[in-house]
Amino acid sequence: MPTSAPQDANDGETDVAGEILSPDEIRLVISAFSDLDWLRVKKAAMYFAKRCGRDWEELQNEALMRSLAGDRKCPRHVAVPTFLGNAIRSIASERNELDGHAPLTDAIEAEQSSPAGLIDISRPSDPAASTLEAQKLLAEVIALFDGDTTCETLFEGSLEGMEGQELRELLGLSEKEFDSKRRLLRRRLNSYAERNPHVR
Repeated sequence: MPTSAPQDANDGETDVAGEILSPDEIRLVISAFSDLDWLRVKKAAMYFAKRCGRDWEELQNEALMRSLAGDRKCPRHVAVPTFLGNAIRSIASERNELDGHAPLTDAIEAEQSSPAGLIDISRPSDPAASTLEAQKLLAEVIALFDGDTTCETLFEGSLEGMEGQELRELLGLSEKEFDSKRRLLRRRLNSYAERNPHVR
């Protein structure tokens, strides 16, 4: 079953934003979800639920409700399971305001099979750096992705120690697309670390 709406759906009549799926289109795609599509959404909800202390079903349902109400916009080129996964991530972050995003840890590193490793930006120069400083640093890193939610999720998943295949399935990417995003992530992180030697 398709997980994104046909490119010619609504042909400009109800699709006011042009590149954005309408709630009715999203509803139609969700109604045709396969078991694998639902599994991907569930995995995202279970993963991010651990970060915000909420039940995974509550996170999943809220993402569905907001999407079907039109509160969250799904770009036409994005698969709906991927869109819902990112909506869940965003909602989890909203609910975790005291701690912000996932704390910086030593988990930012290249996979063992990678010839080009990430520069570790997770270690502040001062071991006693406050949580606020860590949040500021993480916000700066997230800003590097310029709204690319796929890169954001890839980065946050790396922070949490998610494996490559698990992340790829969560993001709904092919191996080629995943490798491309991972290279982009490394380039941006390395560039940031080179411009900010204090974060090494």
